[in-house]
Amino acid sequence: MKKHHFFIGSGIVLCAVIVVASILLYKRDVSLGYDFNEPDETFFLPDILSEVSGITLTEDRQLGCVQDEIGVLFLFDPNSEAIVSQRTFAENGDYEGVCKAGSYYYVLRSDGTLFELKDQEVVAATEIIAEEDIFETSETPVKRYNLHLPVIENEGLFFDQKNNRLLIVSREKSPQTRKNERLVYVFDLAEKRLLEHTAFTLDPFAGKWKKYRDLSFNPSELALHPITGQIFVLSSKDHALFVFSAEGNIQHIQRLNPVIFPKPEGIAFAENGDVYISNENKDEKPTVLFFKYNPGKL
Repeated sequence: MKKHHFFIGSGIVLCAVIVVASILLYKRDVSLGYDFNEPDETFFLPDILSEVSGITLTEDRQLGCVQDEIGVLFLFDPNSEAIVSQRTFAENGDYEGVCKAGSYYYVLRSDGTLFELKDQEVVAATEIIAEEDIFETSETPVKRYNLHLPVIENEGLFFDQKNNRLLIVSREKSPQTRKNERLVYVFDLAEKRLLEHTAFTLDPFAGKWKKYRDLSFNPSELALHPITGQIFVLSSKDHALFVFSAEGNIQHIQRLNPVIFPKPEGIAFAENGDVYISNENKDEKPTVLFFKYNPGKL
């Protein structure tokens, strides 16, 4: 009996330690204007998007979504929690990033191939496509750009409206950079080509941030904050959000609770600063978490 009581007591102590450690590690931090421990809303995606790898926000706050196995662009309506439009644009592949730029959608495949779709080609969904039914697209081919990037596993794509360009970041380092540095490449939308110069070199562990070197910094998505101009970079493997200045200097590292963020892969901002973050989840329903921007919390 004493042994039984010992195990019960030990279990209670262990649970208490885990709770305290969790509170300390994922403590409430609203310095960015968001409380990432408390989503304002949680939207559940359909099973076809269990591996959602990138999201973008349309003018009417629908979410353009891609997943990392099939060449289909889905439009998801958060209000109805349903797919309202879809477009098969390419064969099966590893699709990681998506963004809307004017009347076009751009989708990034991990090998550095960029796909360009016209907005009007994304048609209303009469029936949600099943993953096992997708092999080769029979629809009108979309425009492709082979960017010949010097890296593999390219995952982040964002439309920088101010400079009329697409920003691309890879999960892995460039041959020209140190271990933890990542280059942000530029696709010029006026000339429709990859520029030789990069936009930023992101070093997440400079200065006082060296204490976070237990993280690996493998970017899964990036986005520019529409009000502050800061660069937000998700690192899904780390369950962390890295925030850089508009010039590319590290300013903040936010650890994300894996209970809330099982696999954060996509991020999209509304014009007022509200943010949506998507999570892959093979075991349960994939989610999009919504956080209102409240700089008054600073």
